[in-house]
Amino acid sequence: MPKTIDIEEFHTFELGENVTQVTDIVSDTVPTECQAVPCHSEECQPTVSTQNGYTVQEMVEKLGLSKRTVFRYVKHLIETWYWLPETDFRVNGNYTEFALQEALKLKATTFPAYQESVQDEHAEAVQEFEETPGVDGLFNESALATYNQLQKATSALATYDYQQSSYLTIGQQSLADSQDKLAKTRSQSFDLSNRLLTQLSLLSQDKQQQEIARQQEITADIDSYALQQAHIQLAKILKGEQLASEVDALYRKGVSPEEIGKMLNGLQSANFNGDVKKS
Repeated sequence: MPKTIDIEEFHTFELGENVTQVTDIVSDTVPTECQAVPCHSEECQPTVSTQNGYTVQEMVEKLGLSKRTVFRYVKHLIETWYWLPETDFRVNGNYTEFALQEALKLKATTFPAYQESVQDEHAEAVQEFEETPGVDGLFNESALATYNQLQKATSALATYDYQQSSYLTIGQQSLADSQDKLAKTRSQSFDLSNRLLTQLSLLSQDKQQQEIARQQEITADIDSYALQQAHIQLAKILKGEQLASEVDALYRKGVSPEEIGKMLNGLQSANFNGDVKKS
């Protein structure tokens, strides 16, 4: 289950105040000759819209992406334009026009290709930033700690805002899915019960029919055997054991009882007529 985050665990930071604090600390700790040289190149400082910016939801709608992907895109933009301040992309939770336009460019390609294209195009600004004194660890530990704390707090607040919205959406969707699954399960159980009852009924009828057929077969077998024995006895009376054996052999060959009966009736009639003539 998603863990509930207590917002009181995060400290509120005023972006402008802390940035000024970091700037003042850095100015006091870095020697004058090590101060960063301002970048006057037009490529180094692209024009940023002065409007209030776009909310996360507006960025989602304009880019046609999910919130998670928008956050990832902005992270890629900041990594790519690392010589620019983060406020060129995000101010007080809103995203700038510059961030939107660059995100559209990033969407049209891949992150490695976009990063290479931007840094190649602004090679002069990249080189100037990397050669500027003060970026190679000359800040004192206190200044860096304050700056890192500010970055972590800003990131934590953005993450909390995203998670709070995501957890609510996920919870609502999960409830709807559970209700839908429960309804489907009940419907499936009802259908299965009906099918089982129908199958049991059909099985019962089949068993009854099978039992009747079996009884009929047993009766037919008994009748057939009795008729066979009667024919054998009749043959023995008419012609003795030899004829009885012949009748039994005919049965084994599959000759029908009707044919054997006709044969014996003929012999019986012939014997009867012969007896009558002798008398």
